[in-house]
Amino acid sequence: MTDNQKGVPPVTLPLRFLHAYLAGRIPFLQFCRSFEWADEEVEAQGANPFFRHERDNLEISSIEITDGDGDNPLVTFFFQPESRA
Repeated sequence: MTDNQKGVPPVTLPLRFLHAYLAGRIPFLQFCRSFEWADEEVEAQGANPFFRHERDNLEISSIEITDGDGDNPLVTFFFQPESRA
């Protein structure tokens, strides 16, 4: 289990899909559409939970990788309020 802040929903994605996006093989809008975050470019940024968490001054506190359903591992990002130095 992680130290996720209560009320801050984690974000879970298929690890292979995230890797393909980070490698530049999947455009941002396609990435958002795959998770039904947005259908149009105009709404993509605001619908992205990573954008919303960053906007709300939350930072990634931990990352967990689980088996998922066999050959498709999942990565879950947990968030907490930013720690200001």
